[in-house]
Amino acid sequence: MDALLKLIEYFKSEMATVIRAPVVFLTTTAICCYLIWLATKQFFKQQVETLKAQSDFWREQAANWEKTARRHETTVTDAAVTHKLKLGLVRTILTRTTIQTLNGASQPGPQRAFAQIQVHVLRPGLPIEEARGQLLYVSKWNEELEKWALTDLDEPLDLLWSVIDRPICTLTHDAQLNIFFINEGGNQINVCAAAVPYRMADVFAASHRTDIFKFDISVSGKDCQPVYASLKIGPVPCWNNPSIEVMPHQNHDAR
Repeated sequence: MDALLKLIEYFKSEMATVIRAPVVFLTTTAICCYLIWLATKQFFKQQVETLKAQSDFWREQAANWEKTARRHETTVTDAAVTHKLKLGLVRTILTRTTIQTLNGASQPGPQRAFAQIQVHVLRPGLPIEEARGQLLYVSKWNEELEKWALTDLDEPLDLLWSVIDRPICTLTHDAQLNIFFINEGGNQINVCAAAVPYRMADVFAASHRTDIFKFDISVSGKDCQPVYASLKIGPVPCWNNPSIEVMPHQNHDAR
């Protein structure tokens, strides 16, 4: 009887062990899966944050590159627009006019002294279209006030290019821009423009050979920044030897 009871107790303990084993296994498995899930979640969270940081970095880099490219493009464009023309020396040349006789024949006439300014093309061979030289305005020196006074020549006039006698042309090489001329034996300044209104022409018609004027000039072209010059003209002791001096240019508002 005792042996039977012991056998029953043995079978009970064995059955409890068999029943507990799956529970322990399942519990352990569940805990491991949970821990793996937590580790995986943390890993992917870190990866997402890393990718986001890298994305922000490259986005910032791309913005900086774009700004640099635009700055470079602007610099190149400005250089292309600005550095095309330069004004050079002023000279006086003598040319002989032609007059028509009564029978229609041509014969040499009086001479003229032309004042010209040299226009340098800084990139020879690259055309500068719509090149235009303008006399912006003329001022006269006032001895009493000791300053420049604006005359009636206060609006831009298109000056004529030498040789072709046109106000607009295409420049590929250096050229001369006519500013004014003085007829042989006289002292009156005549602006080299296709048309000069009477009120402007009278500025010089009523002048004396000792008067001193300031010519403000600009030269520009298509896609080309204007260049400026101020010339001190006078006195005119002799028709073929006018006094011309290059002065520091002041803008239109500072005249």
